[in-house]
Amino acid sequence: MKTLTVASVILMFAGFTANAEVIYVNQADAGPHHLQARDATTGAVILDFSLPGNGRGVVKVGNILYVTTANSNNVDEYDATTGIFIATAFSVAGATGLSTLAYDGTNFYIGDYSGTNNVYYYTTTGTLLRTIPLSLCADHCDGLEYFNLGSGGRLISNRGDAAAGGVYDVYRSEEHTSEL
Repeated sequence: MKTLTVASVILMFAGFTANAEVIYVNQADAGPHHLQARDATTGAVILDFSLPGNGRGVVKVGNILYVTTANSNNVDEYDATTGIFIATAFSVAGATGLSTLAYDGTNFYIGDYSGTNNVYYYTTTGTLLRTIPLSLCADHCDGLEYFNLGSGGRLISNRGDAAAGGVYDVYRSEEHTSEL
């Protein structure tokens, strides 16, 4: 298991976002929640639409945005061009809220925001493949991403809303249970 600070995480992902054309951001301001598409170079808002709840995770696959909210166990689909709701892709059984959503190029890693500290590994069609416990998650971990080091995939997750110091931990995704 490796422990990283927020500064390390920002540096690690800076190259990833610089190569993207569009960055999708869930805006959780004091008012309604919005999902925004922003130009990766200029930061200009390209698309802005309201979400029906406390939006958390977002992944773009093709022209579909998959979105999770903290007050629902649904993974919802939106049109990436128009922002129009399409349908609920599937629901995560046993969860009452979902936080993060990461994509490994084939399947989703979905963070449970119900307090279980689990990540669920799902196909894009809604089949549960594995449940992954985040052993160092203190409570309600809502920072999660997948990355590949060439020697296997990894998940990076924060220790939770109440964790001091912005600490992130790296887990082996291919073994789905052990930590680095």
